[in-house]
Amino acid sequence: SHDYEIEKALVYVQLYVDRTKAEFNMPTSTDQPNYPYARLKAMSEIMDSSRNPKWRPEKIDVNLIKMLNIASSKESTVVAALRFLGLINRNGEPTDLFDELKNNYQDTLHSIIEEKYSDIFSMIPKDMIDQPRIVNFFMNQAKTTRDTAEYQGMLFGWLCRESGIQLPKLPPNFKRARFGNVKKENK
Repeated sequence: SHDYEIEKALVYVQLYVDRTKAEFNMPTSTDQPNYPYARLKAMSEIMDSSRNPKWRPEKIDVNLIKMLNIASSKESTVVAALRFLGLINRNGEPTDLFDELKNNYQDTLHSIIEEKYSDIFSMIPKDMIDQPRIVNFFMNQAKTTRDTAEYQGMLFGWLCRESGIQLPKLPPNFKRARFGNVKKENK
């Protein structure tokens, strides 16, 4: 029971560290990118907004995301994802890539994803990327927990689909490990 409590506390600490690093876009090491794990609904909303030719805020930050009612209590993960993708700079100001999404969304996003996730594509051929492999990649390369790695994998898959990158073995809906364990216990 005591060991379980310690293990549970360590998981919470790791989740806090992961979220803090994402919020400040801190790499996990000097040579590893800090892969984002924003929720898909929030990213879908913000990316849809990015296509609107009339929408170019001076600054995209947690306050704006809150005001838009996107990603309630997870606003910093959206900001970190936009920063990771190069759509906003460190100050939250939209970049040229943000503007380019309006002109050529899919091709621009395709180029961004190929560059930002090049480590994955260099290690795993696209036709071999599936849920277990992508989750293992994030757990091992990004040093995140399984829960965070699943969110990173879901976002990666969604971004690939949005950009036209074909990953035939990666399902759009992940089977979450923590929910799978609950179902097994109820049987």
